[in-house]
Amino acid sequence: MTSLHDGIRAWAKGIYPTEAAAELLIRSGLATDDAGFYGDTVGGLVELRADKIIDRARTYSHSQEKILRLVISLLGQQDINLKDAFRGLDRTNLQLALAAISHAAGAHEQAGWTVNDGDNGVVAHPDGPVIAWPAA
Repeated sequence: MTSLHDGIRAWAKGIYPTEAAAELLIRSGLATDDAGFYGDTVGGLVELRADKIIDRARTYSHSQEKILRLVISLLGQQDINLKDAFRGLDRTNLQLALAAISHAAGAHEQAGWTVNDGDNGVVAHPDGPVIAWPAA
């Protein structure tokens, strides 16, 4: 783990879709010092800038560009077409993308929780997130 990654995670902390975007960028290997996706770095926080990611996305491979477009969407800056979003992703990037969506939905927080779903009463979620982040 690098200080860049720590700073991105610290900046994103507390907002599930933003955390998911940060984690997807980091785990895909696209969060590098020379990527140029970053804005202010104050107090150890490293801001992700969707506009900078958009500007650079087309310079990456097809699969990497798809991951960057998912990151941009998770940051709330651009809608994506789900019909095309996952097509052509290799298995590793597909698993990362699905884990990001699971995280953005808050599924990682549901482990061991119970919820009242109305008709079926109280339902437990002992199995953890729907799709977990792969082991680093």
